[in-house]
Amino acid sequence: MKYQILVAFFLLLFGCTQEDKEKQKANIFFNNAIYDSSAFYYQRIVASNPSDTISLYRLILSLKKIQDFKEAIRLSKSELFDKAWKDSILLLCYHIYNEQESDSSILMAEELAKRHPYNKEYHLNLANSYYNKAINNLNVKDEFLSKGFSEIKTALSIDSNYYDAIHERALLRYGFGDFSGVINDMELVISKNIKDSSKISSCYRFIGLSLANRNDYKAAILKLDTALIFDPTNSYNYLSRGQIYLLNSENMKACEDFSKSLELGNIPAGKEISINCN
Repeated sequence: MKYQILVAFFLLLFGCTQEDKEKQKANIFFNNAIYDSSAFYYQRIVASNPSDTISLYRLILSLKKIQDFKEAIRLSKSELFDKAWKDSILLLCYHIYNEQESDSSILMAEELAKRHPYNKEYHLNLANSYYNKAINNLNVKDEFLSKGFSEIKTALSIDSNYYDAIHERALLRYGFGDFSGVINDMELVISKNIKDSSKISSCYRFIGLSLANRNDYKAAILKLDTALIFDPTNSYNYLSRGQIYLLNSENMKACEDFSKSLELGNIPAGKEISINCN
């Protein structure tokens, strides 16, 4: 990748205006996922040419990637984005708000699903926003889980094999305590032989958690072992397995997993250590 970037910059030295050079630099950094640098150059481009909506949009994407959410949202409200940009901006704002776990993601997702009633991905996004609202606010949990189910039903009516929607349905079922339903849905996703290892890992994790809720701890631990095979750097896999080890009176193994989870950046694992590992 470094060689490709050097070649591209060498080519910039010939036959380009200063504005072209800056735009090409910005695009090179953006295409190579060096978003702090792409944001720097896109900011310069937009400052000199405010009507360049493509550069403005890529600037917002770059800011999102470096988690400057406040500035990304501010720029997304630019009057330069006409109706043709409406869906792209709504979707971008949905993802920004979703990363912040903000209720505003619901507003963006609802608008997109309303504008495109036959787009399965927009219904899935809305279901995911409802799910996040439910698990973060227990006072409205059942209401938003039910709304999530409705959106998943719509998505699956569009594409009955949409495995992302089946996975999301399993999460909603977990929220309701329907552990048999969780296991059935997650096994269905696994059976589709998808290539997304993190999604497969999530399936095994929630199967394990569901088995643990049915007091089958040994089987649950085996499922978490499998989840870690597919995603060995997922901190929640270690946290979940540690919690199940604890339920199975294997405190030393539990503390080892909590420590690994904390090492990977999982803050709740620190609380488990302070309570159970001193």
